[in-house]
Order: sequence, then C-alpha cells, then structure tokens
Amino acid sequence: MPQIKHMHYLSSPVFELLAAGFRMCSHESMIGTRKPEGLDQWVRQKRATLSETMQADLDLFFNSESFFGLTLIRMAWDYKVYHQVKAFIEKLTTLPATTLFSYFFRTGYPSEQDYNIQNFESVNAYIEASTLPEKEKWKLTYLFLHKEQTKQKCIELLSTLHSLLEDEWEDLLRQHEASIQEVKALGSEVMELFSLPLSSIESVKEVVFAPSVFYWDCSLSSDSKDSLIYLYGIKLLNVQTEKKEKVLDALKILSDERRVEIIRLLNQGPLYGYELAKKMDLSNSTVSHHLSSLASIGLVKSVRRENRVYFEVQKQEVEELLERIKKFLLIK
Repeated sequence: MPQIKHMHYLSSPVFELLAAGFRMCSHESMIGTRKPEGLDQWVRQKRATLSETMQADLDLFFNSESFFGLTLIRMAWDYKVYHQVKAFIEKLTTLPATTLFSYFFRTGYPSEQDYNIQNFESVNAYIEASTLPEKEKWKLTYLFLHKEQTKQKCIELLSTLHSLLEDEWEDLLRQHEASIQEVKALGSEVMELFSLPLSSIESVKEVVFAPSVFYWDCSLSSDSKDSLIYLYGIKLLNVQTEKKEKVLDALKILSDERRVEIIRLLNQGPLYGYELAKKMDLSNSTVSHHLSSLASIGLVKSVRRENRVYFEVQKQEVEELLERIKKFLLIK
C-alpha cells in the first residue's frame, strides 16, 4: 500500500447537507437492492414542505444525471468551510459566481478540453464536449448565462435545506461518529471493503473518509491532485462486508468441480434430479446436496413442471457473481 501522508475521518455537516439535497431530489435513483429504512418517509415529508419553486431548484442542483450540487463538497474542502453550514453558506455568498461554476463543471461527466471561465464561447464548447446528457447540457448552459441568479438560487436552496434539518443535526452527527469509529477499527482493510483501488490514491497526499446518513449504502469520490474525498453511506460498510462474505462462500462452494459441472450441464437446459444424477454418475442424494449448495448462493433454482421438479441455472446471477469475484481478486 502506498504511503499516504494524511488520512482523515471527517464528520461534516456541510457534506451531509449536500447529501440530503441529493437524497431529497434523487431518492428513487439511489435505491439499490436494499430499501433504505426510514428514508422513504423522510423524503416524502421533506418534499411536501418545499414550494414548487424550491422543488424546481432542487432538481436544478441535485439531479442524479448531473450532480452539480454535490461538486460543492470539493469547494467546502478547498476553502476549509466543511465544519459549519453557516460558514459554508457565508463563503458561497462571497464566492464569485464564475468560481462557483468552476466547481459545477467538476461533475462525473467532464470534458477533456480546457476552458476559459471568463469566455462564454469557451465555456459553451467545454459543456458541449462533456458527456452530460443533452438536457443537463442545456441546463448548465442556461445556468451559466444567468450565473449571478444561479448563485443566489443555490444559496437560498441550501439555506432552506439547512433549516429543514435543524432538529436532526445532533442525531446525524452522532451516527457519523459511530460510523467513523467502525471504519477506523478496520485500518487498511477499509480500502478493500470500499473497493478503492490503490491506483486511485497512490498519487494523493491525503484521503478523506466522510460518512453520510443520507447516502445510506452509496458512495461518492472527489479527487484532485492532492486529495481524495470519499463520501460513503453509513450502511455501505455492512453491504460491502456481506458481499465479501458471499464471494468467499461462493468460492468455497465452487471449489468442488462437480458443482461447476452441474452449472455447465444446466446451462445447456433445465434437468430434473434423476437426469442430472445419471449424467454425472452420482446418487440422487449427492446431487441433491450439491444443488442445495448452489441454490444457497442463488446460482440455480427449482421449477415444478407437472409432477417433476426441474433445476435451472440462473445465468444473470452467475455473471454477477463472476464480476464480484473478479473485483474481489483483482482489487489493487
């Protein structure tokens, strides 16, 4: 592992404020295989308190196809205003609108070409060359043309979001601290569990781990020449640990070549137990045992047809497992 001069574990109300905005706007797109407990109701309640204008502004800055608002995580870090929302908003107030947009341009859809923030044609060419969806390109261009108004909209929205969280900060920060202690206890193992390849940190001087309640089981990274900020949901560690355990279980189960052969045979078409036993020259009970092991990791399933139970391979599950094994074995 490369030498990192500084590793920070940071509880930031500013980062959490921005994550809350993204959750309120893009909650549905953030839900994976696990439904985030309590957040459905929280999102509905908070959305109901916003005016139509504020809801439209929320979509401007925290749409899941553009991430403009989340780029301010980097801005808060650069200006060292991540500890207090009040200081963060005060800094936004004095920040030139063009500087604010230089952060908005640091989305996950960048263009490789340079731009002159003072020149509209240069900025427009940069936006057009980005990989943003067309709708978001038009949005960003419009916002830039009205950058002073955009800056004010952003400040007003964040101030409103902050007031909506007024009674929740104590509990949110308490959950941050609990998560930080959990991550610290893992030491360097956390890099593997968070699937952070060493290549992503080998050139930076510091790595910042920042927990977020509203990011739940998702993660976001923001890197620069000197630092990597890794915002992670407080449930992500549990999810990643479970995934690792499932991969190890799968490797143990697939270490038996007869189970691999069962998958190969079922890949040609469904078979019932007796057929499978005959093809493999095994007893029914032995085949049943192997099928049970494969079913426990989701690679085969049983389907009743008339008076027989057939077994089918779950091709998508096999592909997903192979991808997880690949990531597990090749993490650097």
